Amino acid sequence: HPSNLRLQRMIRYSATLFVQEKLLGLMSLPTKEQFEELKKKRKEEMERKRAVERQAALESQRRLEERQRASHPPCLCFGSRLFPSSKQHSSQDPFT
Repeated sequence: HPSNLRLQRMIRYSATLFVQEKLLGLMSLPTKEQFEELKKKRKEEMERKRAVERQAALESQRRLEERQRASHPPCLCFGSRLFPSSKQHSSQDPFT
């Protein structure tokens, strides 16, 4: 039928216009030089980010160690009951 043929042509025309409009609206691809520059910048940014994260982890570890040293001063109690001398018998309870 002529009306079906006309409808098909209108649909095809509309679809063609839609695709052309979408293709024209897309960003153009970068040149090879631009692409290489983008890759280089991205690599540098990733390296910088890793260095910052590594430095932050080291600083965090250092602060943690400082807090642990401050809350647990070194024990100088080698002669205490925690470390029985060799003169005590092994059957003797060192905590009594």
